[in-house]
Order: sequence, then C-alpha cells, then structure tokens
Amino acid sequence: MTITGTDEHHTHITGEDFDPMVRALQKHFLAGFTEHGRHLFTTDVDTDALYETYLSKVPAGQRQYHTCNCCKTFIRNFGGLVYIADDGRQFPAIWGSQQAPETYLAAVDHMRVLVREARVTGVFLSKERMWGTPEAGGFTHFAIQPHREQVFMDRAKSAFEAMAEKRQDYGTLSHGLIDYKADVVAQALNLLKADVLASSEKFVDAAQFLHELHSTRAGKRGAAANNVVWKAVAMAPAGWAKPRSTMLGTLLDALKIGKDVEQLKREFGAKVAPLRYQRAQVAPTTGNIAVAEKKIERLGLAPSLKRRHARIEDLTLLWQPKAVRVAPAAGGVFGHLKAKGTQRMASLDVVARAPAPITWSKFARTVLPDALKIEVLTATMMKMIGLTAAVEPDSPPILLWDREEARNPIAWYVYPRGKATEFWNLPVGAWVEVPGISLLPPMYAGEDAYPQYSKTAIFLLRGAVDSKSSGLALFPSCLHGDLHEIRSTIEAFSNDGSLENQDDQSANGVRVGDNHPSPLIRVTTNVGSSIHRIDRWD
Repeated sequence: MTITGTDEHHTHITGEDFDPMVRALQKHFLAGFTEHGRHLFTTDVDTDALYETYLSKVPAGQRQYHTCNCCKTFIRNFGGLVYIADDGRQFPAIWGSQQAPETYLAAVDHMRVLVREARVTGVFLSKERMWGTPEAGGFTHFAIQPHREQVFMDRAKSAFEAMAEKRQDYGTLSHGLIDYKADVVAQALNLLKADVLASSEKFVDAAQFLHELHSTRAGKRGAAANNVVWKAVAMAPAGWAKPRSTMLGTLLDALKIGKDVEQLKREFGAKVAPLRYQRAQVAPTTGNIAVAEKKIERLGLAPSLKRRHARIEDLTLLWQPKAVRVAPAAGGVFGHLKAKGTQRMASLDVVARAPAPITWSKFARTVLPDALKIEVLTATMMKMIGLTAAVEPDSPPILLWDREEARNPIAWYVYPRGKATEFWNLPVGAWVEVPGISLLPPMYAGEDAYPQYSKTAIFLLRGAVDSKSSGLALFPSCLHGDLHEIRSTIEAFSNDGSLENQDDQSANGVRVGDNHPSPLIRVTTNVGSSIHRIDRWD
C-alpha cells in the first residue's frame, strides 16, 4: 500500500482501502434501515474508547495516519448508534464487517462488539442530511448519508428537544406498562372494539398499541425488554406513549377499580363529547398567551394561523362528474323509428322507498367507477362538514397531517349540535348535485394513516355555503403535538377569528361513514340511475 498524502489532521491509505471501507459502512447502514426500519437509538458506549479501539486495531505502524479530527467527531456523534429488531435485539447501525476491506476488519469487529453490548439510552434524531464530513483537505473521512425518512423534519422543535421528549416518553410508557397490566388493557381493547363506548374508534389503535407491546415484551428480561419499549416509543404517534394522561388512561383506571359497563358508558361519553374533548374549558392565562406569542414568533407560524374556506380545487378528489355519452342520431328521414323487434331502453331509475343499505367500501368499489353524475336528496337536517385551507399555502405546517415532505394544509369543521340544511343555503327535499367526493383530509395519506380520526367520505354539495362562518376551526386535536402547551391560546384565537374567502366557498358537503349514515344518493350511469344509502364504512 502507498500513502497518498499527509496533513496535521489526517492521512489515509489509498482509496483502494479506505474509500471501500466508507462505502461498506454506508451499505451496512442502509441494510439495517431496510431490515429494522428507520428508527435509530443512542447507547451508553464510551465513544472515546470506541475511537481508541479503531486506532489500536488498524495495522501496526499506521495509527498516526488514521488520527483524524473529522473521523473522531464522526465516531463520537454516530459511532454508538444501533437499530432495534422487533424482538428487542440491537444491532450496530454503523459497524458491519461483511463488506469491509481486510485492513479494517479487526477494527470494525471490535467496535461492533462494544456497541452491541452497550445499553440503549434514547431515540436518535437529526435534521442533518449528511452525518459526518465526507471530504476535507483533499482526504476522505467517515460519513454516512441517512435515508430521507431518517432525517428529522419537524420545524416546530429541534432534534435535541424531540429526543428529550422521547426519553420522557420512555419513562412514562414503562410506568404505564406496570400500572396497566395486560389483562386490564385487553379488557379495555375488547370494550372499544365492541363499540359500546362513545367515540371508541378514536382510541382503539392506542389500546391495540399498548396490548401488542405487552405481548411483545412478555417473557423478555433485561436489555431486550427495555429495547422493545424504546422501539415502541420511537414508533408511537403523539400521546400513545402517555396512556395515563389520555382518555385511554381514564378508561383503564375505571376498569382497574371495577366500574360496571353502564357507568363507564355514561362517564366516558360525557368526557369525549365534542364540545369538551381536548377543548379548553376556560380562557387562556396571561402566561400562556405570552408563551404562545414567543413560540409562534420563534417558529414563524403567524402566517399558518390565517385560514380560509376551501375551494374544490384545493382538495384531493376521489371522484368528479363525467360527461354523459350521447349516442349519435341515426341518419335518414326514418332514423328515429325502431325496427320491428326492437324497443327503446327504458331508464333504469330505481326510485326505491327504502333502498338496501350499502357500505362505503362497496359503493366506492362497485358504484363510483361507472358514476357519471351523483346527487344527494337533502333532508331537513344533515351531517354537514366544511373544509378549510391555509390562506398562505407555503406557510409552515401546523396541522398534524401536514408535513414538509407531503404538504396537506386542509382541515375541517362541523357544528356539534348540527345546523338546519337551509343554514347551508340548500333547499330541503331536493336533489342537489355532487361536484366531487373527497376523503377526510388526514386520509389523503392513506385510509389508516391517522387512525385517531374516524373514516369519512365527504360528498360535496353544489351551492352549499356556511352562512355563519365564525371561527378559524383550529382545534387542539388537529394541531402538531408541540403546540399543545399553547392550545388554549390558539383555540381562543381561533374562536375569535373568521375564515376568509366567505364569498367563494365550494368545499362544503355531507359526511358519510361510520356513525354518519348518508341521505339518499342518486347515481346516474350510462344505463340509467339508481338510489343508494351508505350506512357504514365497511
């Protein structure tokens, strides 16, 4: 081997050795991502000792050539990271010897052992798109380019703040597993799945998460048991790692002391009522307003608080009307006559008084593809929904489902006690055209992307206008978790504001899905029309 160069920071073996070493580590790192998922974890490994191990295991006489501030910093910052398998085993994220050149095999093997035996101490997050310094002073150094899904994208908090929250979540979730034994969690899950409690669909997935964590952790001891919890913390949506402070915790506490189902139903229903659940019951304090002012200014979120009525072109639509195909008229004087043995095809308009109910899933699968026109028969009261959008679409995301890498600033609101159909500027007892069908905004990322929201389809109604339009509809349950500490101030601001675009509304309609059966729906196809009523999601 020959030496290619030397400076006070770094000298490396020729590219035929060190460059393949760096490529091997990158390949090992991405293989771990593919096998174990995007989440990475810190350990208590002594990274200074890790660096000394690296230097001591390169071939004799070459230590001085590998003494490098860039590589030392890389090992300190990233050398102790691990992936965690579903069964709790941990695997060094950086050090893998499968592809490493022979020159570095001993160093990689010893570092891998040190990291593999270290204790996991936290979830690792970074906003950097390159970890380490790939090249400096004309020399190659240790560096890893993470997968794009491993880059922390939250603008509202630093990676350091988010990592600190995850450490707190680990302690909270660990205590939750002790407080709420597996049998109590299973009982809660059964109740929620049986749909005997109000708004149970909002809490099923959080209960399932806790139940599966108990099952996965059962029989494990030591590091494996702890690692299973760490991985759960990394994967948990907001709130799931804090069961005691959620409505699920309220249910679990009630089950622990043996409350009967009827009492549970009354108490649970009162607490999840739309006007109470996650809503501020008193005005924000002076201190909370001051904190909110500073946070909104620091994060540059003032433009994000401006909201307007949505227009149909803002939405991602599942269906829009199609042009009705008209058969060309037959030529000749007698073209309008039918030959003997033929007859005009009558319209297949099935105006049933009580059409057989159909699920949304079946309707979407079997009816929508051929639908040219859809209408809704209005009733005196309907479960209407209004959609909203950001006035400045490029403003930073504040909604839970709106992300920098996948923008979706559409939200919604309903009137919990309902409003008469005439309030929405619609006639009663008339067939109103549907200019488009949309899913609830969080479902744009997939039906199950945000399971805390009930599955809903929205049949937009032509001419539907909210004649009141008070408030900005910025609800705590829809905001990024890091804004929850100032939610009372944001809600007060929302209640005091008004949506812009009052005279240009085209994205209001009737909601359909579980707990939201549809009014009569008339669907026109090339062969006629038929009437449907959707009574549930699937």
